[in-house]
Amino acid sequence: MKLAVVGTSTITEVLLKSVQTFKRFSPYGILSRSKEKAEHFQKQFDILYYFSTIEELACSDVDAVYIASPNSLHYKQAQILLSAKKHVLLEKPFTSTVLEAKQLMNTANDNRLTLMEAMKTTFLPNFIELEKYVSKFKKINSVEISFCKLSSRYNDFLEGKMSNMFSSEMGGGSLVDVGVYAVWAAISLFGTPKSWTHKAQVLSSGVDSKGELVLEYDNFSVPIFHSKMDDRGCYIRINGDENIFVEEFIDIKGFFVDDKYTSVEQEYEPMYYELSEFYNLISFNKLETSINSWKKTLLVMNILEDSRKQANIIYTTA
Repeated sequence: MKLAVVGTSTITEVLLKSVQTFKRFSPYGILSRSKEKAEHFQKQFDILYYFSTIEELACSDVDAVYIASPNSLHYKQAQILLSAKKHVLLEKPFTSTVLEAKQLMNTANDNRLTLMEAMKTTFLPNFIELEKYVSKFKKINSVEISFCKLSSRYNDFLEGKMSNMFSSEMGGGSLVDVGVYAVWAAISLFGTPKSWTHKAQVLSSGVDSKGELVLEYDNFSVPIFHSKMDDRGCYIRINGDENIFVEEFIDIKGFFVDDKYTSVEQEYEPMYYELSEFYNLISFNKLETSINSWKKTLLVMNILEDSRKQANIIYTTA
């Protein structure tokens, strides 16, 4: 199956390494504003074609496309490709608004195409094991989720160098860059929250550098700490029938239950599992996955969009 990629960021490189392991996708083409960067990827991963515009890619005979462009471009690029009857694996955050997400899903449905958000964590065998474990809890007292890591781009921002991550025009910010992982983890483990509140530190560029999002459930709350300006860490803590601690949960390799470490076999690199799911969906003519379902994507998008509004984060493109 012919696969093209959009973007030449680190995450694209990681995915292409997984493609080499998975082998059922053939690296067919790459779209990038920088031909120099694209040529580097072509040599490294034996990619056949370079495309300079999304329209060129849409007119090709590629079967599926992985989109890892700046956030604000996700909707337009995915809409063009879906309209051209290409299956789409779309990086998080899915889009900038709930309306955009619904429109992409409508286009995928009309064309009977697979459309999936590329949230790798939820496909990992050890995250699925964690879900099973938590589902057996009769009582949850408290939860805390954190994804806070200092970015070198934050220091660049302080020095006056703008990056997509901290650009309002490009749909950046801490919540959509790292907080989204924690939101996905929370709704996968605990379901739909009753309500949520979000406070953030907003930069002069109009996006957030850090914040705290609190999801409210019937008998407990889930504070989510997200940041690109400090190193609080990346973890999940759950106190209930037992105490669970998960370190580096986005690439979860196991977790502690009280003092006992629990882990299941996880043979491949993290992005392999979402690639496998994407391929299987296409092969069996399925539009969406039950793991990263469209319903869950819309819930995440609703939480992200509303949380930005609460913190007065306004994208100039949305």
